[in-house]
Amino acid sequence: MFDKLEPLPAWQDKSHWANDKGNAFKNPWPSYNSTASGKLEIFKGLLFHPKKIPVPDNIHEIYRVVKPVWSTFAEDNLRATWIGHATFIVELPKQSHEQERGIRILFDPVFSRYTSPAIAARFGLGPKRYSRLPCSVADLPEVDVVCISHNHYDHLDLDTVKLLEARTNGTMHFGVDPERVYEMDWGDKIKVSVEGLNQNFEMNCCPAQHTSARTLVDTDASLWCSWLVTTPTTTISHSKKVYFLGDTGYRYTPTDDRKGWPKCPIFKEIGQLFGGIDLAMIPIGLFLPRNLLSNVHLSPEDSVEVHLDIKSRKSIGMHFGTFRGGLSRNFEDVLDPPRRLTAALEANNVPEDEFVTIDIGGSVDV
Repeated sequence: MFDKLEPLPAWQDKSHWANDKGNAFKNPWPSYNSTASGKLEIFKGLLFHPKKIPVPDNIHEIYRVVKPVWSTFAEDNLRATWIGHATFIVELPKQSHEQERGIRILFDPVFSRYTSPAIAARFGLGPKRYSRLPCSVADLPEVDVVCISHNHYDHLDLDTVKLLEARTNGTMHFGVDPERVYEMDWGDKIKVSVEGLNQNFEMNCCPAQHTSARTLVDTDASLWCSWLVTTPTTTISHSKKVYFLGDTGYRYTPTDDRKGWPKCPIFKEIGQLFGGIDLAMIPIGLFLPRNLLSNVHLSPEDSVEVHLDIKSRKSIGMHFGTFRGGLSRNFEDVLDPPRRLTAALEANNVPEDEFVTIDIGGSVDV
């Protein structure tokens, strides 16, 4: 059940609306360059840079895949399990001794082999999964809430959504019952209550610097966001804040030289508004070439700055080690994201155990 709460004062000016109908959106900050990641520029990047960087033959030894271990819901314990790319299951703490488990939230579920339109995937076209899945949809524990950050194919996978829906009511539909869907705008806040568990949490819809599209003609027709979950303080657990960034950029920069380019202000605002984050899931990969992707994808160096801006006590790197295709196969070594993250942490005097990468299927407890 969803109960609308008083919205956050921030981000209520609708400066991210591109019209007054709420069906076209934009990034309202100087940190975004509207021409950098246009379709024509991306097409040129694919056409005139055909060299493919191979995935190492021993990639499964480098990016290990392990069987997930779901939470035992010890008191005051929160667990995030990485399924790969941007897919996470977050298991919130129990809210009383009598409850068997806490609420489970599934973020950006993608279990398909390809992240492309169905007709393209049928012919083996589009970004392809090169790391094994740690589990199937059928292997997942009971999921209470599904959150989608935006509609790009590597974050919103229709086949996975249909499988999740079939698990719930035993029937596979095209889509989900509208009564079970709640759409939000930046700054909106709701209380989510899970029937049968007698538990709840607050969900905040926060900005991100990104875009949306499912086809060539619906660019930015739906909104993109990041999600911030706040759990209540109870007799057995403290309030905790979990921040899922989805996909986002930090600043447009045509090269790796980031000096002098304006930064997206929202992350410092989030750090100030919420007083720090207990656990954040931050993208670190699929960031090259910078002249085309810096607008919308964090580099590992950007990711560390975001970690500091939001005052995160623990962060997990995501959006790497899983899919290969599009621009990334021509420009980015699949081993670069964690290597550059390690260097960026050292350069910013951030302890390595404060911002980690984990095995696919692995978990972090806070």
